[in-house]
Amino acid sequence: MVESPMPRPDALTGRAVLSYDNNIFRRKGMYSRKLQILSVVVLAAGAFLLSRSSAQDGVTGGTLKVAVCDVAQVFDGYLRGQELTSEFLERGQKLQAEDEQRLKSIDSLTSELEGLLEGSKEYESRFKQIQRLKIDRTVWMQYETALAERDRLRLTKEMYDEIMAAVRRTAVLRGTDIVLYHKREMETVETRAQLLQQMELRKVIYSSKAADITEQVLSLVNEAYRAAKQ
Repeated sequence: MVESPMPRPDALTGRAVLSYDNNIFRRKGMYSRKLQILSVVVLAAGAFLLSRSSAQDGVTGGTLKVAVCDVAQVFDGYLRGQELTSEFLERGQKLQAEDEQRLKSIDSLTSELEGLLEGSKEYESRFKQIQRLKIDRTVWMQYETALAERDRLRLTKEMYDEIMAAVRRTAVLRGTDIVLYHKREMETVETRAQLLQQMELRKVIYSSKAADITEQVLSLVNEAYRAAKQ
């Protein structure tokens, strides 16, 4: 229990002044030292836990190893993507050829319709046939386009997952903690606004050649693709 201050006469003025027992000051000094010791212990414990967490995450010495990869360039050089591009091009050419045949049929019937008497039974029959072919052509084109887009989306997602797996594998082999997307070359632009947009979207300003794992990732996915085809 803290003692209450007791008045005592001042030696010079004779007036009563307040005085605390010296034991109070000693206890206060001890309490202050305890707080200092406790603060040091808490800081040391925090530093230990932080270093332990960093070690568990694979980060030593507080230094992160960073690499960069041009994923778009990997896509362009991926053999599977190149073959799929050729397949889709061939698929598109077949659709175009069939569409041209459908248009020829419609044009032929339209030419015949022009020689018929409007309002006649034959005219109405040919007119309905043309309308049906036009609608069939539109629906068919929408259907084939939707299928092609669905297949393209699925295959692109598969290739992206394969590339990401190659990025992770390369990073682990190199002991890399973080891999950033880095576009090696800026696209050709025609306006200042487009240039500024590219500058704003650029994720990495500079990286050394040693930090670039694009070629390693591309080699890895192509090797895996060749092996899977055998």
